Amino acid sequence: MKVLKVLLTLLALSYHSFAQSPVAAEIYISENNYEEAKNEIDKAILVEKKALEPKTWLIRGNVYSTISQLNLDKFKDLNCLETAFDAYQKAISLDKPDGKFAKSANLEREKLWVPFINSGIVLYQAKKYDLAIINFDKASLIKPKDTLAFTLIATSGIALGNDEGAKYFINTTRKLNNELNYPKKVQNYVLMLRLANEKLKDENLFLDLLNEAKLVFPDDSEIISQEINFYLSKNRSEELIKILTEKLTKDPQNANYLFMLGSLYDLKKEKDKAIEFYQKALAIDPNNFDANYNSGANFYNRGVEAQNEATQMKNEEYKVKGAAKKEQAKQFLMKSLTFFEKCYSINNTDTQLKNILKDNYIFLKMPEKAALIK
Repeated sequence: MKVLKVLLTLLALSYHSFAQSPVAAEIYISENNYEEAKNEIDKAILVEKKALEPKTWLIRGNVYSTISQLNLDKFKDLNCLETAFDAYQKAISLDKPDGKFAKSANLEREKLWVPFINSGIVLYQAKKYDLAIINFDKASLIKPKDTLAFTLIATSGIALGNDEGAKYFINTTRKLNNELNYPKKVQNYVLMLRLANEKLKDENLFLDLLNEAKLVFPDDSEIISQEINFYLSKNRSEELIKILTEKLTKDPQNANYLFMLGSLYDLKKEKDKAIEFYQKALAIDPNNFDANYNSGANFYNRGVEAQNEATQMKNEEYKVKGAAKKEQAKQFLMKSLTFFEKCYSINNTDTQLKNILKDNYIFLKMPEKAALIK
């Protein structure tokens, strides 16, 4: 009987030893005993010898990957997907590149791509954009040549709304464009330029992005507008005038460049010079709404200024100069009508334009025309 007792004790000790190994965790998983599987593998990685074995980390990845699919409340705060991912990464790093555990870990890690994408989408819909980015980022590491995860990171970055989100959007969009051959889009470049200039206030980044954008979309009006806004925000209008003038030597029929130069001279209060460039733009593109509108505004503002000057004259000065100044105001306003009416024929829904036209007609004593503006 003593011999039997000793054998039973040895068997118990043997089982206890086995229960502390990664293999025990695998057994528990096969028996759907997930909590014990987790406990065993968590203990195993604390044992120095076991922690250096790729098999340990492969099993840990399998345990946590399995648990992540269960949606059980007791495991919901464990970040099981991330733990599984990190465990597979560890297994790969500890094994030879062509080792069996590294190969298995790679295969199992690929299976996490869909769960990471789905988890990220759920978090995005819950407006937890920072956590969504973490999940999409893990997915991008699993399939670095796939564009979906990067697109979702970029989208989440914008939704995040802070500087960090802006950087996520810019970095991932550039990666998509330059490394993954994702179709380049004007709107993405425009948004990146705005974020770099207005949110991050990073001049070097902006200029870098601008050079990229101009290589792909050299004549796009939105890109040019961002360039102009940048130089204007830095009070570098002279530099911008030089840039546009150089562009015109290569492309003298570019109505956008001519319009932009007109706008710059308008800002510099060089009204006649501005009109000169607006007229050149309209000679090429008569239906250019912006060039027509700015021409009208140029004359309208001059008319209002002249009228205000006449109104503010003292009696003696008004007797000498008042009538001429008021006639000058009238002529400017009449000129503005030509361009504003053209704008109205192009787009009759612009509220600001309609208000200006009505006021102008009323001031110039054209009530019938004012009544036609609805």
